[in-house]
Amino acid sequence: MSLRELTLTEALRVGRLHPVSKGSYYRVLQQARTKLRKSVGNILLGAYIGVLDLPTLLKLLDTLAKIQGKTITPELTDVIKKIIEKAVE
Repeated sequence: MSLRELTLTEALRVGRLHPVSKGSYYRVLQQARTKLRKSVGNILLGAYIGVLDLPTLLKLLDTLAKIQGKTITPELTDVIKKIIEKAVE
């Protein structure tokens, strides 16, 4: 699949034998957004109380900015995992 934007109808059918209803799609999308907001809040709190190493966290954000829109390879995934592990040590 390319990196182009999917239409809602295409997104509902990707990898499924039976299409997902629009209501289910939007419910799951809202749940994902809520979880993401909470995760970002936890990261900020972790940096504030010193549980996360701020320079390593900034390195992670820089890496993510550089790869935006590119294909994620297993090697790149490993690098990101290592940075995350270092940030939480």
